Amino acid sequence: MRHLTPLHSRLNVLPRPDIANALHGIKVEGGMIDTAIWGSIRVESPIQYRTPAKRDSFAFGEVLATGTPASTGEQDPPVLTGDIIGFDLWQIGHELDAGAFYPDRRTFYTLPWTHALCRFSKYDANGGAPYPCGDWLMFEPDEVRTARWLIGSDGTLTLPGGLRGAVATNSNQKSKVRTTVGKFLAAGLVVHRTMRKIDWKLHEWYGIYNPLDAVTINLPGHGQRAFVRWDDVEQAVEDVD
Repeated sequence: MRHLTPLHSRLNVLPRPDIANALHGIKVEGGMIDTAIWGSIRVESPIQYRTPAKRDSFAFGEVLATGTPASTGEQDPPVLTGDIIGFDLWQIGHELDAGAFYPDRRTFYTLPWTHALCRFSKYDANGGAPYPCGDWLMFEPDEVRTARWLIGSDGTLTLPGGLRGAVATNSNQKSKVRTTVGKFLAAGLVVHRTMRKIDWKLHEWYGIYNPLDAVTINLPGHGQRAFVRWDDVEQAVEDVD
């Protein structure tokens, strides 16, 4: 069997759409699914990954290999072989046939280390909390604060779902120049090192960012999560309410 070693800070990643299926209460084993009416029937996995994908296509994957750093002195990879990670399917490098390298696998992706958004504990990959990697931060988008802070208070009541997550920030309402507010939840190790040098709290603050820079997912039991690079967070607001 041939052995692959990713070079220049890349990961080899096995797509795991079965985890996305499990999050939605769909369990497919061996191409079969149990139904209350028809019993066991053969089906394709309801959620499948296809490339190329559009921007903001959160996907689950299993790390097959972490490779070697792009340069001497670079830090270790943010994930380990066997980890379950989240990534944007839009950002993969290549999709390659796995047969010659990984037995019983159909395809695998190449992915730069820096594009691993988060990792999941082996014990809670089917619904547990994700942990951001590297220079990524995790936010919970907040539509009410987006309206109150970025539009201003006009005496009207703002309800979740009315803004679709963002507001335009110039006179052209059809513009893609938008921004949103999210509650900070966690940060990758690289960001933690940077934040320690800044004179404000590591918790209880909100970030303002362009949603086009975020990768989002709805996690049952946890709500929506948005992953944003540290360099793409434009403002930090401490919550003094």
